[in-house]
Amino acid sequence: GCNYFTVKSTRDFMSKLDEEFEFWVTPLVFNVVLQLKCEGNACQIEKVFGVNAKKAAAIQSNGEIS
Repeated sequence: GCNYFTVKSTRDFMSKLDEEFEFWVTPLVFNVVLQLKCEGNACQIEKVFGVNAKKAAAIQSNGEIS
């Protein structure tokens, strides 16, 4: 399956990605653990979609998605 969207502005685009994302994305994998590692904290997870605020904060702070 697929989704087709037409966006006419930056606001529409951000709404699709930020507010509606979890309603139109189907999980493709399960039981995956991903850990972000880098030297000197040179990179970080900036934004997390599809989880509650508490889980998102945990992912952003420890760099591990599980």
